[in-house]
Amino acid sequence: MPTPATIDEFTSQYDRHLLRVRGWADSTRGLHRHVSHLFLASRFPDGLIAWSDLRFSDCAAFVRKEFARLPSRDTQRTWLMVLRSVLRYIANDLDAIPPGWDNALPKIINRRHARCRGG
Repeated sequence: MPTPATIDEFTSQYDRHLLRVRGWADSTRGLHRHVSHLFLASRFPDGLIAWSDLRFSDCAAFVRKEFARLPSRDTQRTWLMVLRSVLRYIANDLDAIPPGWDNALPKIINRRHARCRGG
């Protein structure tokens, strides 16, 4: 499979992957297309992807910008889940970035799980 050169090519290829491999509904894939497009457009505003120019710091900057825009913890958690999926696809299926970027993204701890349980 050729490595996509434009954001539109990438989102189409990623969408086909999500349908073929995961069998996800269009609404779920739509969210993944949306977030992946925003992420790549934040780094490659001209729409042309230069994978060798993509850095983990681009992911971090995208997360910071989106978290400021989307203050809901549930939305942040969802967007992180989507971005992790996108990064795994780029690393594992396209071999365009080093593996492990998905695990380096921040974790959002659910307040319910963060409480100390004492006796």
